[in-house]
Amino acid sequence: MADYKKPQKFIKKFEGEASKTKSDSASINCTSGCRGTFKGATSDQWHTRLGVTWCTFNGWADKKNIPQSERCNRFINMTESDWLDIWKSGFWDKINGDEIKSQAIAEYWANAKWGNPSTANRFIAKALNKNGFNVDEDNVDEIVNAINSIKDRKQELKIFNDFVDARIEWLNSLSGASKNKGWFKRQESFRKRGRALIKSKDSAGYSALYKALGKFDSDFRTANSDSKDNTLIIGIGILGVSLAALYLIDKKIKK
Repeated sequence: MADYKKPQKFIKKFEGEASKTKSDSASINCTSGCRGTFKGATSDQWHTRLGVTWCTFNGWADKKNIPQSERCNRFINMTESDWLDIWKSGFWDKINGDEIKSQAIAEYWANAKWGNPSTANRFIAKALNKNGFNVDEDNVDEIVNAINSIKDRKQELKIFNDFVDARIEWLNSLSGASKNKGWFKRQESFRKRGRALIKSKDSAGYSALYKALGKFDSDFRTANSDSKDNTLIIGIGILGVSLAALYLIDKKIKK
């Protein structure tokens, strides 16, 4: 089954350390009032920490019964364990991620929940229905059962790609699309990672290759390359991976 811990480092590379940007919608209702210093800037207007808004953090803190007196310190000095618990309880568990067989689809669905909770189910349901299923976007159990009934890697890859495409199409329809290139870089990085996760299950050869590629390009990191393993070095030596190989493999998995 899918593992919520695997994409932690991958997701966090897209998230800034802290944000007080006024153009961000979180600045309207989610400014923390917590004083902290990041990269030389001291302020009490921080609204987002490691991708977690103050509103999301407060909702999580309420459920954890964390005293108000401790919240600013926990937010400003967010630990790995707090971040991971917010990711799991606030997003991963909302899609029943532990019950999903496809790591690639589970990661992308939870990521969509992270970015746009109200629309995430719509796009995975659209991708499934486009490929012969009949699911209700409001029924998470039905969606999970459909994902788990995917018959083979080819169908899994097709549904995953359709899922990413559906979300990109929606993002392009938003008024801020032209000013937020990072939205689309994130989706394509997830697409590359998802392809690697799916294709690496095809054979031992693919698994070893993606394991080695992870040393060159973090988007290729899979369950194999996320773990510390000295065989990475051996795999690189045997396969002779180079920048040219990265290009060729990326082309191959797009087929």
